[in-house]
Amino acid sequence: NLSTNPTARNPLYTKVLGTAFDVDVVALLANGTQSSGYNSAQGLTVNLVTEEAGSCGATVVASKQVSFTTSDSGRKRVSFTAGDVLRAYPNLRCRVTDASLQKTGCSSDNFAIRPAALLVTSVNATQLAPSNNSIPVFKAGTDNINLTASSGEVGYNGIPKIDNTRLQAH
Repeated sequence: NLSTNPTARNPLYTKVLGTAFDVDVVALLANGTQSSGYNSAQGLTVNLVTEEAGSCGATVVASKQVSFTTSDSGRKRVSFTAGDVLRAYPNLRCRVTDASLQKTGCSSDNFAIRPAALLVTSVNATQLAPSNNSIPVFKAGTDNINLTASSGEVGYNGIPKIDNTRLQAH
């Protein structure tokens, strides 16, 4: 959504790598309201771009060509497939270009594409004797717990956060 009007916004949220997602492209008039009669003779190019130093896109991550007609009433849904983005990105924007009008707009939101999962490992956990239910065991008060979380995904260097409301004492 290219709107700066908070009541008309449909924010871009974090996306999951390897999962299809949609973004809505909204045609805006000079006053910031949605243009219900917008038509692009040559179509639009919708790019997912890296956000660098406040610019609207230094590197194109994924690109779609979209036809936009008056029957779209100023809003067009653009779908990206699971294979369109091949790595994680911490800071993207959506850039839309209308070649016929020689106009380019950029989303008011930044968003991330994060890994689908994290692998949590420990280098100092002692293991029980091998069985179908072996789990790491720590001695209370004597062992330091050293955990590492990684995604294995290129481009992801985020630090996972713990949601304490999801943890249970045992």
